[in-house]
Amino acid sequence: MANIIVDGSAAGGVDAYALTSVANLKAYMAVAPVGADAFLGTLVNRASDIIESICDREMMTRSHADWLDGTGSRNLLLPNYPVTAVARVCIGSRDVLSLSNSSTDAAYMTVANDATNITLVVSGGVNASSTDIALAGFATVTLLVAQINATGLGWSASVLNSADAHPTSDLKTIVARGVTSSAVYLTVPEEPVSDYEWDTLSGQLYNAGGWPAGHENIYVAYTGGYATVPDDLEQACIEIALTMYQSRSTDRTMTSERLGDYAYTLRAEVDQSDYYQRLLSPYRRRIA
Repeated sequence: MANIIVDGSAAGGVDAYALTSVANLKAYMAVAPVGADAFLGTLVNRASDIIESICDREMMTRSHADWLDGTGSRNLLLPNYPVTAVARVCIGSRDVLSLSNSSTDAAYMTVANDATNITLVVSGGVNASSTDIALAGFATVTLLVAQINATGLGWSASVLNSADAHPTSDLKTIVARGVTSSAVYLTVPEEPVSDYEWDTLSGQLYNAGGWPAGHENIYVAYTGGYATVPDDLEQACIEIALTMYQSRSTDRTMTSERLGDYAYTLRAEVDQSDYYQRLLSPYRRRIA
C-alpha cells in the first residue's frame, strides 16, 4: 500500500508541559549523573505523562477544544482546570464537508481525522493507498476540499452549508469511518452560545437552562491548567522519575537483601503504586 504524506513535521526534546525540570530532578538526587541530561529529560517527560494518565487531565496551562457529553443538568465540568479563559461554547454541530470514493474494486475505504491530519485509506484495488493531508496546510474548508479532489485515487469532496471559509481547525475529530456504501460528513461546532457562567478553580460551566443531554454534543474552547506547577505535584513527578532512573540497576524481583550485618528492604511495587495514587489523589480529575 502506498503511503502519501502531503505535509508533516516532528519535534523532540523535553516537553514544554513537563511537571519538573532536569535541573530540579538532579538537585534531588543524592548523586546526579554526569552527561545524562537527555536521558533524565526523557524520564521527566515519562513521569509527567504517567501523572496525567493517573489523574486523567492535562496539568499545565494550554488551549483546549473539547467535545463533551451534555449532562442534562445545569453544570458541566471541563476536564482540564483551573480554567483561566473560555473562548467559545457551542451546542451541537453542523456538516461542512462531504467525502466519498468511487473505487469499485477496493475491499473498503475509510476517512479519519485526528485534528492534525485527514487520513484517506483505500484498501485493495487499483487505488490502494493511505493519504495523510495535514490540516495546517489547508486552513479553510474550501482549500481542504480542493486538496482532497486533487488527490485523485477515487476521492471526491464538496463544501456543505456555505462553509467555504470555515477554518479546518474546527473540524471534529473522528476515528476511521467507512465510505464504501455512503459518504462521510465532517462537522464543526454550531454557532456559539452565551448563556453560561464559569468557575475558575473547579472548571465548572453553569447554564441556567441546563446543558442538553447527549454524546459529545457540547463544544468548549478554553484555556485550562496550572501556570505554575504546585509543589506537591512537582515532587510526585521528581519521585517517579527518580524511581525509574534507579530501577535501571535494580533487580525488580528482589524485595530484600542481607550482606553480613547490613540489610535493607525495597518497597514493593504495589506499595509504591499505592503511594503515588495517594500522593496524586487531590489532582485526580473530578467527574461530578
